[in-house]
Amino acid sequence: DEVGFDGRYLATQLVRGDGARVNEYLKQIGVPYGLEVIELATLGRTVDLRLVGSPTGGPPVGIGDVGFGVSQLLPVLTAWAGSERRERKDRPQTLMVEQPELHLHPAWQVELMRLFAEPMMVWRRDGCQDDPPPRQVVLETHSEVMVRAVQQMVRSKALCPEDVSILSFDTDPAGDVPRVQRIPLTKDGEFKREWPRGFFPQSVDLRTKPYRGPG
Repeated sequence: DEVGFDGRYLATQLVRGDGARVNEYLKQIGVPYGLEVIELATLGRTVDLRLVGSPTGGPPVGIGDVGFGVSQLLPVLTAWAGSERRERKDRPQTLMVEQPELHLHPAWQVELMRLFAEPMMVWRRDGCQDDPPPRQVVLETHSEVMVRAVQQMVRSKALCPEDVSILSFDTDPAGDVPRVQRIPLTKDGEFKREWPRGFFPQSVDLRTKPYRGPG
């Protein structure tokens, strides 16, 4: 009932009925394709996944015929659809994703973060704080764009600072033991403490400091 940690059961979950929801997600994110699940007449149950609705009006194409971003996005969206289908008040769902930003256009990264934030927004809006959020997501990312998207949602009051937990993983200066630091946000979406070892300061340096050349 899940895509698996490496997405190998993607087609199986789609053919069970999550394809329509995934298509809604694709449209929401701005992907210019829809997904068609075609069961083939073979001895076993074989499924062909095709992308339809090309911006150029061409015929359906295979997933491997478009950019890697779509193929990376489909298992994530299908897993998210499964978590939505399974959610109940007494059964909160947690989705864990490693580097969802891989091969994704920055605009899609932003919309993906907004998609992930929607259940928390609805939970806040409906005043359900006596119960746990129905769905939450744990992301491992190196994408500044995705973190900035979260900041923007807090700044816009769509999320509260306590709805978000940003953790920075670093190496302890005294040894090789991992060090985890929480980077809390203010109500205006700003970081309350500096990031260790750069990361976000790098973007500031690129805007303000001249390039000195090699050496």
